[in-house]
Formats: sequence, structure tokens, C-alpha cells
Amino acid sequence: CMFHPTNLLSNIQPYRDYYDKTLPSHLEELQPLIKIKPFDKVYFGGGTASIMKPSFISTLYEKIPDFRDIPQKETEINPNYISPHFLKFLEENQFNHISIGIQSFDQETLDGVNRKRFSPEQLKRFVGHLRKICPDAYINIDLMTFLKDQSPEGANDLIDDLETLRQVSPDGISVYPNYNVVLLDDEDVLYRY
Repeated sequence: CMFHPTNLLSNIQPYRDYYDKTLPSHLEELQPLIKIKPFDKVYFGGGTASIMKPSFISTLYEKIPDFRDIPQKETEINPNYISPHFLKFLEENQFNHISIGIQSFDQETLDGVNRKRFSPEQLKRFVGHLRKICPDAYINIDLMTFLKDQSPEGANDLIDDLETLRQVSPDGISVYPNYNVVLLDDEDVLYRY
């Protein structure tokens, strides 16, 4: 997506190398420590899990000792790229927090950020399926504001999206601003790096 700061899909090979080789290697090195102090929570975010090969997902989590026993398992997904294998993985491991990156239902807005649309009807069916395979999961929907119109009137798109989500009935909704366009004057900046 163009709104993602790294625009992941434009140059995916470094990410694949990291996730296929580097991260599993680090987890393997850390296994003795993880066995002493097991994870209370795992979080795999940013929609990355949606675009990784199914074999990678399994390999990664197999490197975490007693993965199935971790009490809090969370993931973010882009529903346009989710595989049946990954859904099976969520079910087998009973993920209990799933955040779905919809961003917007407005086609013009999504076209502007190179994102595929997931219709309200598709989302309602998808959430229903997630509730069947992970019955205890908290289902969250991620929206973004000001993707198309950075003026205060751009909030109207958010209002429309929130109204649309009423028919889906997620457990929660997270709203994020499009950080690529949020510009502050010097006097508005509270902290500089």
C-alpha cells in the first residue's frame, strides 16, 4: 500500500530474506531463554503475515517453544491476501485477537493508495468465518483517516466507514491517521527526535 511508510510490496525481497532467514535464526538462538521465561504474548502485525508464504508462517512459530500454550496470540491481517493455510493456522493455534486492515470502504480512496477493496459483505462473511474458527477471538477492524482528503471534511469518509461497520459488528475498531500527510507547523511540534 502506498500509505505504508515502507511500501513493502515495491521491494519485498529484503523482507522475505529477513523473515525467511534472519528472524527464524534469531528465534532459534533465543530458544533456551524463551524456555526459561515463556512468552505471555505474541503479536505479528502490520499485515505482514498476510503476504508471507504458508511454510514461513509455520516455520516461524515452530521456532517459538510451546507456541500453542502462549495465552495471548494476536495478529494483523490484510483480508485481500489471506491464505486458507493461514486461516487454518489461526484455528489450530486459537488466536485470540485478530485485527483486520480494511482502511476504508471507499473505492476512490483505496485506488489512491493502491489498495484492493474488501466489501462490507465480504467483511461480514469473513468475520463470521473467523468467529467460527476462533470463537474466543476479539475481532478488530483497522481504519485509516485522511487517505483521500486531508482537510477536516475528509473526516466524512471516516463517518461513512464507521456507519458501514455497524452491519459487521466487530468487537473493536481502531482508527489511525495517514501519517504520511499529517504535517505540523514548528510551533505545533511538541517533541523532536
